[in-house]
Amino acid sequence: MSLNAIAAPRCVRLDSWCQWRHQRWFILIAALVELFWFSGYHYGYNALIDPFKQIGVFRYACNASEENCPLQEKLFHYAFLVWVIVQMCLITGAGIIMDRFGLRLLKLLAVGIYFVGTLMFAFTKGESSNLLFVAGIFVALGCVSSLICNHQISSMFPEFRGFTISLMSGAFDSSTVVTFLITKTFPSISLQTSFVVVACCALFYGTMMGLFGLTQWSEDMSNRGMKVDVDDTVERQVDKHRNGDDELEGNVKYNVDERIQAILESRYPSLRRCIFSWPFFLVTLWFMFGMLRFSYFLNQMEYRLNGNKYLPQTSIEFLGQNARHKSSILAAY
Repeated sequence: MSLNAIAAPRCVRLDSWCQWRHQRWFILIAALVELFWFSGYHYGYNALIDPFKQIGVFRYACNASEENCPLQEKLFHYAFLVWVIVQMCLITGAGIIMDRFGLRLLKLLAVGIYFVGTLMFAFTKGESSNLLFVAGIFVALGCVSSLICNHQISSMFPEFRGFTISLMSGAFDSSTVVTFLITKTFPSISLQTSFVVVACCALFYGTMMGLFGLTQWSEDMSNRGMKVDVDDTVERQVDKHRNGDDELEGNVKYNVDERIQAILESRYPSLRRCIFSWPFFLVTLWFMFGMLRFSYFLNQMEYRLNGNKYLPQTSIEFLGQNARHKSSILAAY
């Protein structure tokens, strides 16, 4: 017996635990709060470099007499590159898990990974500096997988789907404020205490979202627990369309979305067919060149800033550092 068949009755009960009229608005607000406080704080990692230096992270790469150690600085940047590249290489697995087992399992798995990664941040010290590489990978994978799950909430708002996705994406990007607050409260509140609090709150909040905020399948995902003869459905609907028979038997309303979904599943029945299709190739090619162009722009911006005599040197260094971080993210994409 498959895992879906075993979990199906319990998932159905969780999906219908509340029938409140304004339930979808409550879930959307809860998702925005989660994405703002417990998601992509690692993108504000440059704010944490100085506190990590003060507790001796990567200090082993420097001589005792060195005050400004270039190799230590490079190791911090290498860690960030490793996070982003590994995230981009492995995030496809999140989509496969979601398609195979549903939103709820992926959400709970993402929350667990995020929790472990944040605890690793908490216990990163001079003696365990290399733990920073693994911590960032876990946090990056966990938060992006969680974002993918939360994006499915937009199916509850078919009239405002684009606006809903943009709200959640904005909340996700704004979560860098967490690292800003952690930095500002250091050393009054230690990094370990701050990250342990974030980890525990994220575990509780994310688990509640996974169990009660998300459904097993979103409204625009086909029910994987039921076997549907897609080919027969498509052929029947196409024949009706060709014969000009647009009237459905009885008084059942013709569902255009179901027809489109059936045609797409018939044309791309497997993951392999999707990946090796022309639409996927063209979109990937367009996205790759677009990101390459923007990454080149960010890299060149630092050189332009260095020749600007009207900006303070500290501002130039800050903007240049952020440009390098953003360009490394885009290069990984």
